[in-house]
Amino acid sequence: MPYICSITYPPYPSVPLIRLIFIWTLLLLSQAPNAQVNYRSLWIESNALETTTQHLVKQLSISYGREIELQEMYHRLSPIGTHYTFEVRFAGLGIYGAEVKINLLNNGRSSITYPELDLNQVTASDSRSITQPQMVGYDEVLKSRLTWTLVAGELRQAQVYKAMRGIEVVEVVADLEGEILSERLLNRHAKPDSTVAVNIFLPDPVTSSMTEYGYPLEDNNDQNSTELAAAMITDSIAVRWDSTLVAWTLQSNYARASDLSFPFGEPPTSADGPFGFNRSDSAFEFVNAYYHLNRQHRHVESIGFGSVAAYAIPFDAHGTEDDQSSFLPTGDSTGVLIFGDGGIDDAEDADVIVHEYGHAFVHSMAPETSIGDERLAIEEGVCDFFALCYSRTESDFGYDRLFNWDGNTDDWHGRTIGSSYTYPSDLDDYADGKYDIYKSSLIWSSALSDVYDLVGRTVSERLLLTSLYSYYSYMTMTDAARLLLEADSLLYDGAHLEDIRVAFCYRGLQDGCQDTLLSNRPVGQPYVAGLEDFAYHGGALRLFANGFTITHLQLYQLNGRIMWDEEISDSEITPLFRELHLPVESSGLYILRITTTEGDFRIKILRNR
Repeated sequence: MPYICSITYPPYPSVPLIRLIFIWTLLLLSQAPNAQVNYRSLWIESNALETTTQHLVKQLSISYGREIELQEMYHRLSPIGTHYTFEVRFAGLGIYGAEVKINLLNNGRSSITYPELDLNQVTASDSRSITQPQMVGYDEVLKSRLTWTLVAGELRQAQVYKAMRGIEVVEVVADLEGEILSERLLNRHAKPDSTVAVNIFLPDPVTSSMTEYGYPLEDNNDQNSTELAAAMITDSIAVRWDSTLVAWTLQSNYARASDLSFPFGEPPTSADGPFGFNRSDSAFEFVNAYYHLNRQHRHVESIGFGSVAAYAIPFDAHGTEDDQSSFLPTGDSTGVLIFGDGGIDDAEDADVIVHEYGHAFVHSMAPETSIGDERLAIEEGVCDFFALCYSRTESDFGYDRLFNWDGNTDDWHGRTIGSSYTYPSDLDDYADGKYDIYKSSLIWSSALSDVYDLVGRTVSERLLLTSLYSYYSYMTMTDAARLLLEADSLLYDGAHLEDIRVAFCYRGLQDGCQDTLLSNRPVGQPYVAGLEDFAYHGGALRLFANGFTITHLQLYQLNGRIMWDEEISDSEITPLFRELHLPVESSGLYILRITTTEGDFRIKILRNR
């Protein structure tokens, strides 16, 4: 494999294109012929691809002594620009290992990396009969191509084969006589993934300690402390070997630690395996974010959505000095994650990490549809809900407050799900001239939290993820509610429709239910769901208080005999739906008496077993 060196020239001042051509010519013609493919780099004050490539082809042809072509191999988008890779071609064939990289940056400048070659001694008609090499030890040849390659200081034609060897994919270069010149392992890592121990917050110090933010459990100027060390847990993550770096790296099928933006700092690597950093080390936030990204994707995969955001998403745990994290879409269904260091480092809080990753899910499932104020508010509510589900699985402590750790600065106090907001009156009204998508989002995230209370994490997330595929621009929250109900009809044959409609009605998201907390309730009394499941399968009933304060519950037989009696404490915090496991074994009709501060209500219940 040719050794590749890179020399970066300092940025040039803005100059006319004719002067750029002159600079290129001096740089390119000054290169001495070399027996290996070396690379050089330069900067130019232009980001027009067509103009750049046209003049680069001309100047490279002068330097190489023969006419060449550049053929685009691929391009990728990043937060800083567009990055193109071209293959250098001569006489109809590509030159093995000779590529031109053009980075068109968002600041209007470009960097170019190009190979140094001498083609004066190459005979373009240098083609002979090809002898298949003896591929001993290889299981299968996948494909081959004819190229130019560097052999003993000069370019000669050769065959490049891609072959299987066990679970490895190997690139083999052979001359036309069949002699193998080199081979290169194409696996993304040269060792099996390894599992290493890490220190992480799960999900954050406040939740795991079941206490409020404040001394001694506080940011501590980004340093470790006895209390923060106690709030950490030790778990394990899979890391990947990078044969180029000769080290283990934070990379998996789902996430890849990267240095994407200022302040620049390389992600941690380890030559011998340990990644057990504490909070005083800037590597801790990389490990913490990597852990939660992998864990969230594995969960989504486990409930049937492994194809969602199915790529190693690049993330920068220290991507900005601001107290702001973001998902940046870089392709039709791909993107990158940037976590902020302002205030409390965002990558220390699983709520922030999972929330931002939720945007990657939406972009993967319904790309280019995040248009419209209410549509943006819906998406914020979706991502908040993913964060709530993730943290609530670990602890119910403060689960309705998001960003329990990060949201403790003078300017940022997190968000609370489960508010009394209803649709549409609590949508932001542009009072300050701007639409607050975060305020409006609380209607949708609170409605989804109510659904969680009814059906649990797995069902509620499966319904939401399924509905996301149908999202579109300028959606309303009633549209989002309709799509989720449609998902229940498709996934579960409508098994949860009754309960979910009541929850959505409570938030004003069904026809006739607008602003249920602000006007006359369309459901005029406490409501009991699950009657059919109770009657025929012995399932639990679900009591919807509908705003009434319930003080007493009793179950009667028709002859007046009390079978069950329960008082409800004034201090008891009740969920939107209360599960009732009634001690009924015999078939027949029963009466459930619901005593509230506003009167008594009686509901007939059938048991048929």
